[in-house]
Amino acid sequence: MPFFEFTMANYYFRSTKFTIVPEEINSPEQQKKIMQEQFATAPDEIIRCAELPEHHALLLFSANYADENGNPAIIGEGDRPIIYRHIKRLEEISEYNKAILDFDRINKTSYITINQGDKLMMANSFHTSDSASTLYFLLEALRQKQINPRQTALEIYGTLYKSELALFKSYLKKADARL
Repeated sequence: MPFFEFTMANYYFRSTKFTIVPEEINSPEQQKKIMQEQFATAPDEIIRCAELPEHHALLLFSANYADENGNPAIIGEGDRPIIYRHIKRLEEISEYNKAILDFDRINKTSYITINQGDKLMMANSFHTSDSASTLYFLLEALRQKQINPRQTALEIYGTLYKSELALFKSYLKKADARL
């Protein structure tokens, strides 16, 4: 069951079925093929895209989900995965190295987005059983992108206990918890 969050005219839902592709991959057939190669998708699954013009990219995502009763459903036309909101939020953070971590304790999933300057370096999701594994994936992603955690501002969405937040703050330049 996706989690929906209402903001302005859009709903943001939690899904791990998304990928970012160059904006030149604009045919629905190409987009569906890419999603089928990366995820277990049904033949009738609806693939949508959201433009990320500042990154010359498209965010591809599945519009299908199971509702609270387990019945097949399709998200609305203007709805976007939560990762889209985080990618857009990075544009508003003034620090050069910046990251957003969304820790979904209930669904055991973490969403991580990283920018260096105006360049989107990463937008991904990971299965994480606890805050320690979430921190591991974040630090590993920064290491792979050769970004120093001590020079990275981090916004954290989700629920962290004070001791968990303190651990994050010990590794990063700035770690702020948001709701």
